Amino acid sequence: MKPNGYDKSSGYLMWRCPYGKDHCSKCKNSCTDSKYGRVVKTRPEWDIRLYTDVPRGTDAYKKIYNQRTATERINNRILNDYGLHRMFIHTKEHYSFMTTMIGICIHLDARYKQQVQAAA
Repeated sequence: MKPNGYDKSSGYLMWRCPYGKDHCSKCKNSCTDSKYGRVVKTRPEWDIRLYTDVPRGTDAYKKIYNQRTATERINNRILNDYGLHRMFIHTKEHYSFMTTMIGICIHLDARYKQQVQAAA
């Protein structure tokens, strides 16, 4: 099934047969008598992982997923490499300060790595 848009009034994601208007001529095992092909409606609330707002495999989904993996890498650096989860922090202000300092260190590490690669 291919994404076929979003119905704002009802909140459904719409999916259609991949053959679309050529459904009758190309689909060997016809799933419907419709000339347009089978259309299925799903709600994202049914299963957020299965029915995503942005359909998987699209360019928009790949862009969002790349941002997510970059964030996960940064979180991994903060928590494991710099040991934020091992620190005994009791206040929100101290936690925020340490996170900011770690963020600055990550940027300095990246600039240093970039300078070393440029020099080589």
